[in-house]
Order: sequence, then C-alpha cells, then structure tokens
Amino acid sequence: TVAVSEPSAAPGPGWDCPLSQEVWADLGQLAQTTPHLKGLVQPLLESPSLDHAMVLLLSNLLGDPYTVPRESVQAMLTVVQDEDLGRLLRADLQAVLDRDPAVSQYSVPLLHFKGFQAIQAHRHAHALWTSGQESAALWIQGRVSKVFQVDIHPAARIAEGLLIDHGTGVVVGETAVIGPNCSILHAVTLGGTGKHGGDRHPKVGARVVIGAGASVLGNIHIGDGAKIGTNSVVLMDIPEGATAVGAPARIIGGHRRKPAEDKPSVKLGDNAEGFEDMSPESRCCWRYLTKQGLKAKPGAPVTFHRFYTAVKKLQLPMSNFETSNFFFLLDKDNDGVLTEKEFREAFDAWRNQPNMPCVGSGKLKEALEEIVGLIVADAEAEHAAHLAMAIP
Repeated sequence: TVAVSEPSAAPGPGWDCPLSQEVWADLGQLAQTTPHLKGLVQPLLESPSLDHAMVLLLSNLLGDPYTVPRESVQAMLTVVQDEDLGRLLRADLQAVLDRDPAVSQYSVPLLHFKGFQAIQAHRHAHALWTSGQESAALWIQGRVSKVFQVDIHPAARIAEGLLIDHGTGVVVGETAVIGPNCSILHAVTLGGTGKHGGDRHPKVGARVVIGAGASVLGNIHIGDGAKIGTNSVVLMDIPEGATAVGAPARIIGGHRRKPAEDKPSVKLGDNAEGFEDMSPESRCCWRYLTKQGLKAKPGAPVTFHRFYTAVKKLQLPMSNFETSNFFFLLDKDNDGVLTEKEFREAFDAWRNQPNMPCVGSGKLKEALEEIVGLIVADAEAEHAAHLAMAIP
C-alpha cells in the first residue's frame, strides 16, 4: 500500500465558488480511494485555488526536464495575470459535465481528458500572445501539439464553454474564431484553403457541433446552432441552425424542421394547381432559378446549391452568409429544397411586406426590385421572340 496524508478538511479560501468546491471534494475523495494517484492529486488539493491547481497540472504535463522543466513552464503560465482565465476554466469544466455522457465528476476532465487540458493550455498561450509574448505562446502551442496531439494557434479566439471530445488531431488556425458553447470532436480542422493570407480561417458561431474528421476551410461563417457532419468538407457559409454533410458539404435541413408526423408526404406545389394568386414576377424569378441553377429540370425542386449558384449571378448586395439565410427565409419548412409554389408564395409575401425583414444590406430591396425587373424584361423579350418565330 501507499501511504497518503489526509487532505485538509475543507478547501482554502481560493476554492470559493460552488464548482471549485465540488472539484476539490472530488479530488479529496479520489486521494482517499485511489492512493496510487497520490503524486497527481495531493499537490492539487494543496493548491490555493482551482486556477493554481490547473496551472500546476499543466506544468507537470508539459514540462520537459531536458529543455523547459515544469518550474519554468509554471512561471510561463503565470506571467500574465488574467482573471478571465478562471471564468473560462469553470465554463469549460461545466461544458464537459453537461455535454459528455461519459462524465459525472468534474475531476475526470481535469485530470484525464487531453481535449480539456489542451483548451486550458491554449487559453494561457492566447493570453501570452495578446500580451506580446509570442515566443512563449508558440512554445506552448508546439508542446501541446506534441503531448496532446491538439494543435491550436495561440492567436485563435475561443469563447467559453468549448468541449473538445477525445481531442486527437484537432487543428485550429491562426485567425479562427469559435463562439460560446461549441462542441468539437477529434480530427476536426478549422483551417485555411492555402490560397489566401491574412484573415483566412473559419468563424464558428455559438452552440455549433462539428463531427469527427470534419474540415471547415477558409474565411467562412458557421451560423449559431449549426451542425457539421462527420468527415464533411465545408467550403461555404452555413446558415444558423442548418445541418451540413458531405464532401463538399451540402445543407440538408434547418433547425425549424417539422416533426415527421406533422410533415406532409408531398410538398405543396408538386401539382400544377394553386398558382392563381401569385405574381408574374415570382414566376419569372422561379424560371430564372431553374434555368440558371445548374440547369435544374423543369418543375424539380431547387436545392440550396442551385439557389446559391443562381443568386450569385444576380450580384445582389449580400454576403455568402446572408445569401444562405435568404434561402432559409424562403424555405418555410427548412428541408433544404424549394418547390415552385413554396418559393413563389414566400417570395411574394416577403416582397409585399411594408417592412421587409433585413437580409443583406439596407439597399437589398431596391437592388432586388431592379433585378426582378430585368428578369421579367428578359422573360418578356424571350416570349416575344418565340411569338415572332411562330408567325409565318
């Protein structure tokens, strides 16, 4: 047996918040029930605070007796005194407990999960980077990559509540941004395309889930609540609440999709009736979409990719992300496709509102009306040409 000194009856004043006290209690129970982990747990229990315990643990994991020993690593991690690091640490711990069904104690990710440990190391590296100590920040990045197989550039901005599950193979580029309460699985890359410098990495919104092996490439935007499927390759903006899968990724639905039992088996508009009250402008715009949208078959629903391709040719004052949101504004049941009736009903309703919902820049309505006029004029000219050819 291994002799273990009894931990203090209560945590010190630095373990003041309820989460910290629960971590301390977990560690104390572990010290009593698993004496073989004495060398790991006892120094943490004797730390003045949870923040200090995290620094001590990272120093032990990242220190190298032949190059930069743990004492030097500990000094490096405490050079920048940033109170926000403690808040982020607690939010990240809570995220693991809330979202990982394999975890029931705070001490588990703290001691054993390299994804969590890599995030905390990055937060210290980011603090060093933003304070001008780039060499120290890059050393931490390189050491974390070797020890944890997680490579996050110290300039990357990561909000609170990030869960990196398993961790192996995760890569996050220099100009990447990750919003609050996101979940990332192993082998995910938030990288550049290799074609551009400067701001070249993805911007991930809040509550996004990125599946194992997915690559999100380029300065693109992933909307709040979006889901990226396993092994997907994402090269375009993904709107809020949408699900994207495949290589290259395509959008297969949105967050407001109706339950299966409430969804009609055939979408309205699969027949030729019910178009009497719709504007001729909406008919012309629909025909433009089906003609320009990668030569869609007449009467076939328009997918997001076809819509995106056709709308981009109009050169509307909208970003890629706003174009994606415009599609889902028209796609009322958010199943990722538009039938003619669905498009024309939504298009007419949207155009006829006194105060149209904001999509793109403030000049969108004027630009859209001008382009609709051009599409209608082209359709009328084409119709006149057909009539002329029919006259003997």
